[in-house]
Amino acid sequence: TDLEAVELLWTVPSTAVDALAPLCWLLSPQGIQTEDVASLGAAGLVAGQTRIHLFVDPAEAQAAALRLQAQAAALGLDTTLDQRDLARQDWNAEWKKHFVPIEVAGRVRVEPSWLQGPDTPGLIRIAIDPGMAFGTGTHETTQLCMTALCDLADQARSRGVDLGQRTLLDAGTGSAILAILAHRLGWRGVV
Repeated sequence: TDLEAVELLWTVPSTAVDALAPLCWLLSPQGIQTEDVASLGAAGLVAGQTRIHLFVDPAEAQAAALRLQAQAAALGLDTTLDQRDLARQDWNAEWKKHFVPIEVAGRVRVEPSWLQGPDTPGLIRIAIDPGMAFGTGTHETTQLCMTALCDLADQARSRGVDLGQRTLLDAGTGSAILAILAHRLGWRGVV
């Protein structure tokens, strides 16, 4: 079938979200999404409302909708329930359309293999294909650490320190982007 899932859009009083969360997670164990009037693109909501998005198997959509409506009735809640079919998609191809390379500190460019740019003098290029791990360079803390590594390398060189004789430990748990950068900056003992 070309139908991957059914998205149930349940608009509920914001004060009831915590009480409804266990049922939502039970029906949509791969994840739920919530939005309120402060969320971008949250059309049709008013103050005091939250829309919960649940993603259910098409064969279970009707039963899931009935359970949500029964729970709302049992709690005396005024809710609305809409649904839309989600066609099967190649999600890996979809998110790639929106991923862009980033530059950090004017010295480092982190790019996926499918978007590698030309060599630029003075620019360290790191190819990382994003996946389930941290370390694509987009998070602020990663960018701060990358900037700090560039600054440390500059300071060491200005003092005549041979980074090739130094060891650096990347204690992260992702793609080793900081270790790769450290090696490219001159550290040879990178763990």
